[in-house]
Amino acid sequence: MQDTAQWGTEEGINLVAFGGGVASTLAAFLVHSVFEARCVGVFGVGQRTTEGQLQRARTLAECLGASLSCVCDVLLLWPTLAS
Repeated sequence: MQDTAQWGTEEGINLVAFGGGVASTLAAFLVHSVFEARCVGVFGVGQRTTEGQLQRARTLAECLGASLSCVCDVLLLWPTLAS
């Protein structure tokens, strides 16, 4: 927990890349345990993201008491840029 406190911030927001797997859930737990309201999980939504993956991430974030924000791959918004 001390290492987590050294790497995070008391003044800003601590973002955690959160996919709902074991590693990101542990990271979110550690950051949320130290910074509570200053912890936000960020879930990246891409072309291959399933509803099940998103729901699992939402459920786990809720269990941790952490907020979860979803971000969309910019290439989904402008498909012509992907080619």
